[in-house]
Amino acid sequence: MPARNPRVTLAAAALLAIFASQVMSSMAVKSATYDEQVYIAAGYIYLDRGDFRLKRDAPPLLSTLAGASLHLGRLFGVQINTPIPGKRWEQCLNWGQGAEWKFSREMFELKGNDGFLMLQLGRLPILGFGLLLGWLVFAFARRLFGDAGGLLALALFCLDPNMIGHSRVVSADIPVSAMMVATLLCFHRLLGEARWRALPWFALSLAGCLLVKYTGMLVLPALAVVGLVHLAWPDPQGPGGAEQGPARLWLVRRGAAALGAGLAAAVVLSVPLYQRLDAPLAYVQGLEYVYQTRHPGYLFYLLGEFHPESLAHYYLYASVFKAPASAIALLALALLPWGRPMRWRARLFLLAPVIVLMVVASQDQVNHCQRRVLAIYPFLFILVGRLAWAWRVGRGHRRWQAAALVALLLGSAWSAWRIHPHQLSFFNLLVGGAQNGHRYLDDANIDWGQDLPGLKAYMVQAGVGEVAYLGSAVERPESYGIKTRQLKWNELRQPRRAVYALGVHYQIRLKDDERVKKDARMDWLERFEPTEKAGYSINIYDFRGGVPAGAGTKNKEQKILNKK
Repeated sequence: MPARNPRVTLAAAALLAIFASQVMSSMAVKSATYDEQVYIAAGYIYLDRGDFRLKRDAPPLLSTLAGASLHLGRLFGVQINTPIPGKRWEQCLNWGQGAEWKFSREMFELKGNDGFLMLQLGRLPILGFGLLLGWLVFAFARRLFGDAGGLLALALFCLDPNMIGHSRVVSADIPVSAMMVATLLCFHRLLGEARWRALPWFALSLAGCLLVKYTGMLVLPALAVVGLVHLAWPDPQGPGGAEQGPARLWLVRRGAAALGAGLAAAVVLSVPLYQRLDAPLAYVQGLEYVYQTRHPGYLFYLLGEFHPESLAHYYLYASVFKAPASAIALLALALLPWGRPMRWRARLFLLAPVIVLMVVASQDQVNHCQRRVLAIYPFLFILVGRLAWAWRVGRGHRRWQAAALVALLLGSAWSAWRIHPHQLSFFNLLVGGAQNGHRYLDDANIDWGQDLPGLKAYMVQAGVGEVAYLGSAVERPESYGIKTRQLKWNELRQPRRAVYALGVHYQIRLKDDERVKKDARMDWLERFEPTEKAGYSINIYDFRGGVPAGAGTKNKEQKILNKK
């Protein structure tokens, strides 16, 4: 391998600094998403009292890291109180009946606690995982395509709204993506080098995959695909030798050692995480719970329609809708058989995890949001790194290829700038942008309860004292100084002279209500244009000056509804 250029490493560090600045500035103006408080509170209780009942649907690694950030904050004077154990404590820990959200919200709102500061502290490990993921994308692409390839892949990563948005949210999607990329990178090194120095890193990466999220187990079939293909067609230039027999034996030994070391590391690390010797049993019990959970009666939403059953093509559509159009164009170019040749074994390391994730997701019984397959994006960014040959501008056609590459990168930069700091609600221009996202997807693709600070900012600017609020936020709006009142059902038919703040997810879900179906006036997404938006997740309707008769109003002659 050629010597590393320090200027390239410095450029990569600069790109990651830009990425971190986008994440942190977005983090500072967003409220807690749906289960962030649960992750953080659970981790704090794990470490403080050894009680693992608060969150049982995920391995404890992520919660432990988020909780450790709170404990670290205490060392610097941050006051953190927890509910006092007792009968009510036991009721709160009756997990699975919604009590985990009540408990965590109570903890964040206890007197003396700064809930927003606690939220930011809990988010810091996710930012760390985001930076690690960016560096791994750079390292993997650099290994395959050289310095220019590494920088190209990293630039695409650092400008992607999905990577930025999820790197500030306490959820396992970015951490498991980082661990998957690390595992495949280390496996590539193990199969491509005679030395064993990558084995410890592979073991830690595989253990991280398994312990950060149950979806991380999907790295195992991806590794199996890569290993079996190499076993069937050994690389004659690999360290195993040109003879197929010895090469296959070498691959079997190397693969078995790697898998054994990774599983052993997962077992060893799970014991201190679960704080019990039978930690593997606790892991399996949590896994059984997750895959036995059902969502009876839940309707899945895609392309403006509700479906009683999950859709096999849901995640394919969601992945395309939520990816920048310029990134899609770059990926299409990277998949074409032109330019710098790419060995098929290298493609295998990048495409095997993508295919496994998408195939397994297509069989999911629940379609909620694109983050389920978020881990495919880093591998595709690495694949785009093969276009780095276009940077070497020479004679003829390479000049327009380089110009096209620069133009598409600028398009990605424009997408990142335009949506900031509302990256969680990003949709590409192929579907009309974020303002049109509700016509295609719902749930955490748009509205994860993240825009209470934006709503408060609007109220201050517009001189609004009170709003009728209906939304997905798990935090109380009062925590941000927002005075709310209950939205009465008949107000959807005939709004008052007041200000309404409605979460986009709830507005989409209202479309399926029988009362809304019978009276088009209740479908505000079609009837009214929002006066303003808090991010893209809360539509604000300011009717203090009168209510316009929008589409669906029965009396077409009436222009203003003045009923108070």
